[in-house]
Amino acid sequence: MFYAIVLSLLIFSSSPVRSYFSNYDISRSSDQEEISGSNENSAPLNKQIAAAYGIDSFSNIKSITYTFNVEFNGKKFSRKWQWNPKTNDITYWGKDSANKEITLSYNRNKPMDDATKKIDAGFINDNYWLLFPFHLVWDANVKFTDEGVKKFPFGNEKGRALMVKYSDKVGYTPGDAFELFLGKDNMIKQWIYFHKGNLSNPRPAMWQGNKNFDGVIISTLHTTPANKFKLWFSDVKVTE
Repeated sequence: MFYAIVLSLLIFSSSPVRSYFSNYDISRSSDQEEISGSNENSAPLNKQIAAAYGIDSFSNIKSITYTFNVEFNGKKFSRKWQWNPKTNDITYWGKDSANKEITLSYNRNKPMDDATKKIDAGFINDNYWLLFPFHLVWDANVKFTDEGVKKFPFGNEKGRALMVKYSDKVGYTPGDAFELFLGKDNMIKQWIYFHKGNLSNPRPAMWQGNKNFDGVIISTLHTTPANKFKLWFSDVKVTE
């Protein structure tokens, strides 16, 4: 079950987990397939979504600090990160695989030992929950499919849907797929995560709690109905 899998964060193995990007300003490679925009906006839909969340303002950010929290079945897990997107310097505050509280600083552009790689998998997971709209532009090896208007997983609302499918050859969890359900403002209202592209095992969540951090919009709360699963970000701080 999705939420039990997410709680496996306790041992640094979570879903979704990606590892494609090395720096925030990664240029679109020839392996990224864009889709056409709406009639009102000729830009590809992935770029419209990133723009709605303030991707142009992200280039001004020197560092971003945040605490990632998950609660499910009465259990809670938290860990804290600081990321300098221009240098890829990371600082982690949390537990290691032996359940010991540690502080670790490393650089994603440099070789990592196995222990650091396990922590880095957690960083990638948490960063995707935090900044997924920007990864629609940053990442290579991804294909987009405009699915037209569809009913949202939760409730009766309908909106434009975009399927995002990653390559099955790269990443901590190759082949991951995400179905995004958009509002009229091109912001994500809900999504379904398909672990390694397994469409028979959908894992939906709502995108809520949008907050503006110096022009960058972050959805700070992700839940299911009745809060059976809750994932949120606290202590978010942006330094320019």
